[in-house]
This record gives sequence, C-alpha cells and structure tokens, in this order.
Amino acid sequence: MFLYRKPFWIVVLVLLTAVLSACSSSGDREALFATVSNTERSSSEISAVGTKAPGGIAATISSVMTVEPVDRNGVELSPAPATTVDPGTAPDAAADSGVSQLHAYLDDLTERAQFMGTVLIAKDGEILLHEGYGLADIGTERPNTPQTQLRIGSLTKQFTAAAVLRLQQLGKLNVGDPVNAYLPDYPGGEQITIHQLLTHSAGVPNYTRRQDLAQVVQTPVTMQDLLAQFSGQPLEFSPGQQFAYSDSGYVVLTAIVEAVSGVSYADFIQEQFFEPLSMTQSGYDFLSDDLVDPAVGYQLTPGGPQRAIDTESSWASGAG
Repeated sequence: MFLYRKPFWIVVLVLLTAVLSACSSSGDREALFATVSNTERSSSEISAVGTKAPGGIAATISSVMTVEPVDRNGVELSPAPATTVDPGTAPDAAADSGVSQLHAYLDDLTERAQFMGTVLIAKDGEILLHEGYGLADIGTERPNTPQTQLRIGSLTKQFTAAAVLRLQQLGKLNVGDPVNAYLPDYPGGEQITIHQLLTHSAGVPNYTRRQDLAQVVQTPVTMQDLLAQFSGQPLEFSPGQQFAYSDSGYVVLTAIVEAVSGVSYADFIQEQFFEPLSMTQSGYDFLSDDLVDPAVGYQLTPGGPQRAIDTESSWASGAG
C-alpha cells in the first residue's frame, strides 16, 4: 500500500479484476494486453486539481475530485460527478466527501458492468475505504471482497523496479551500469543502461507486438527464449533519446535480477519484500498455484466482460 503522508491527500489503489491477467485473441500488445495498458492510461486521469498523479493507479484527491470518461476496449466510461467542497469545510469532512463520491461512482460503474475489482483508500495511515465491487467469478457469481486475490498485470513492474533498487542498496549493482555488465551475452548491452530500462528509454522493441502471442502464452517459456523474442532486433531509437513503454525492457531487468541475485525472480521478490512485509497473500502467480480466493480474469468489451486467456506467467515475467 502506498501512502502520501500530507494533509488532505488521499492515495487511491485500485486493483481491477477486469484488467488483471487480461488477454484477447490478438497477438499484439494493444489487443492482447489492451485492458491493462488502457487502465494504466485511464488511471492517470484520477487526480487532484492542479496535481497530476505520479503514475500507475496511485492518485491524490484534494478539494475537488473528477474522473474523466475513458474509452476502454470500446467501452466508454461515464465521468464521475465532480465533488466541490466548501473551502471552510473541515479536512476530515472534505476527505469523507471525496470518498463518498468515489464510492458512488464505483457503484454506478459496477451496476453497468463497467468495473469489477477491489478498491483501497487510505489517508495518513487510516483506511477509509476497502471494498470489493462486482464479481470475482461471473460463472459462479462469487463476489469480489477485500480478500480476493487478483493478478496485477503491469503493476508488477513496480516490484521489478524495487528489486533492482534493492540490489543496488545491497551493493550488487548500479543503475548507471550497462546491461552487459550483468548479462554479457545480451546483444548491444554495452549501449543500454539499467536506468534506461527502468525509465522505458532504452529503445528495446516490445515483444508483446508478436502477432501470434495469444496462441503461445499458455505454454511456459524459458528466460533465454523470452529474451530471444526481441534481443536480436535493432533498437527503435538511440538509448536515452526517447520514451517508449516497453515490456521487453522489464524482461531484461528481470533477467538481471536473477543473474545478480542467483535466485529466481519469484524467490527474490518473496524473500526481499513479501516475507519481511508480512504480505502473506501476495506472490508470483503461477497457473498451477492453488489460490484461496482468486479472481477470474476478464476483459471489458462493448458486449460486456469476457473471460480472458489464462496467460502463463513466464511470458509476462517481471513485466506483468
């Protein structure tokens, strides 16, 4: 859980069942991972007046809350009603008003089958809202609850970045180093730094554009074979010169984490984060895992939620 310890600021963490592990029949990123990527874009629309959210789905809400309508896989979401709070209103009342409006907005989206998931809102360490919305499994009508386990898609990248910084903290690597310092056989690794991979500025082509990706993602892939999906392709631009969102870059980072730590990515995240932080219901999700209360992955379509492909996690790696 991410908290901003500043007066009047609320951090909103939204885990969307509709976007977690969502895949479609098409092979490129725009289709296969459309729900995840569209949610990343739409979530940045949740912001405080004059304050842009720092990315992902952590946002701040101040005296006025607005949520813009966003087309998500052809489904246009209705805007949440703006909440204007009297400047003389006490801070707690302002926060309560913002939470109430967000709750009403999510209820409305849920009723219209435009949202399913779990929402957590906290302010200054106090949980203000922690509820499930919609169904975790449409077939059995099992509802989402705060205990529902959801795949977090590309939010996995936050853990990958944290793993890299943890290794730097331990003196095992430096983000200014070139890739070939840790992956000697990676083509062109001498011209790409870890920092550029972290900031999507390395120019590494995105392997999720593979046209037949939907046909192969249910079969496990090795790290070596996954890297081979893109490592032999020319860079899209000179490293450090542009920004282009790249799942491939975070696969390379995952390979670096494993090479430097000497353990699997899943084990490193478990040992360094989940266990010390008592995150007992979090972990790297293998399809073979017997989860207690897992959410089924869905994709929003104009015809309503549709069951997503059960993607084998090795294809997403530390990118998703």
